[in-house]
Amino acid sequence: ELTAHVNFSLYADISRGMQAVSDVFEFQERIISSGLTNAGVQLQQVKVFLDGTVEEQTAAMGANYHGQNHNGKLVAEPGIVKEVFAAFDRAKMQIHVHAIGDRAISVALDAFEH
Repeated sequence: ELTAHVNFSLYADISRGMQAVSDVFEFQERIISSGLTNAGVQLQQVKVFLDGTVEEQTAAMGANYHGQNHNGKLVAEPGIVKEVFAAFDRAKMQIHVHAIGDRAISVALDAFEH
């Protein structure tokens, strides 16, 4: 018998745009309908990746990597990030963000502000 409270974080593939929101809500509903959740198990968190890592030079930076002709890559355009974050916020989902590069962090903060 579970004596702790658990709030699982569901993964949202933000590269799919607003479809990521639908995917999370559909998965959440399937789990709830299955009876696997109860007062001790919740599904009110979502994890979003906005960029990669510095080591792989995939973190979204404001300036190019030293000696390179690129600055990493955002997983989704800033406008999409704002829409997705707003949809999850309306659903009272806690949003966990992987944002490593300064550009990705700026996009995340703008999305939270939005």
